[in-house]
Amino acid sequence: MDTQKLLYKWQVTLEKEQDETTTELRDGQTVTITRKVKKPLAVSMALAYPTRRQLRQAELFYGKRVNWYMAEGFLTHSILQNKHSNLTGGVLSDKDKARLDLLKIKEVELQNDLVRAMNGSDEVKKKIQQELADVQRELINLYSVNEAVFSQTAESRAKRDVNDWLAYFLTLIDENGKLVPYFKGDTYEVKEEFMFQLEEKNDEFYSKAAEKIGTYVYYYNMGLDKPEQFAAMDEALKKQLEAKEAKNEGVETKEGVVTPEVALEPATATGSPSEDAL
Repeated sequence: MDTQKLLYKWQVTLEKEQDETTTELRDGQTVTITRKVKKPLAVSMALAYPTRRQLRQAELFYGKRVNWYMAEGFLTHSILQNKHSNLTGGVLSDKDKARLDLLKIKEVELQNDLVRAMNGSDEVKKKIQQELADVQRELINLYSVNEAVFSQTAESRAKRDVNDWLAYFLTLIDENGKLVPYFKGDTYEVKEEFMFQLEEKNDEFYSKAAEKIGTYVYYYNMGLDKPEQFAAMDEALKKQLEAKEAKNEGVETKEGVVTPEVALEPATATGSPSEDAL
């Protein structure tokens, strides 16, 4: 796993009880005292860049899941569209559709700007990456709204399963200085059972890690494939959440009370990938 390219690396911090030993002088004698104290413990995790083999396995898995859901009675996307012809093209308003088209064009322009700026200053590259992250965050929000009506089709449910597949097979954790698979097992079913066990015993580490894992898989499904893009999205989301908290607390800025944009709801490990997942 150490040789596999990484999409992104991050840390999960827990408060862990550890023994702390101190010495004190009592009645002329040195006394050793051991106490239980809580200290922050940071554990490194990473999302691996999928290999060509893994992508083909994910495609095969997706096809099988679509067929399975159809056999279970779930409608396909096309059948649902035909049944509700007024929903063809999704549920976005004309204004939002126009905004979506503009954002797609802007995304391509910024990606080209970033390529041209690769030999430029870090400040210029960081500014472009931040603008690109803002555009991609808004695209995610619009895609999410547009796809909500089709969330229970055979394809949508299969894509959620593929999202799980990617999380199970690409998530790594640092063990003794080496990145190894976080979800134990060799198959989707075994890894899923491992995840269920973590959930059912309310594993504290998994509870903190799951949101990050799902969010980063979601970023990948939206087309992000470079560490700096993930970092920029993280920074944009952090600022957005800080703005929301500031608004809730009535914090004043030079422009008045902070008004955050619509928050991006981070995906969980079982969240839904975008329509471009495969």
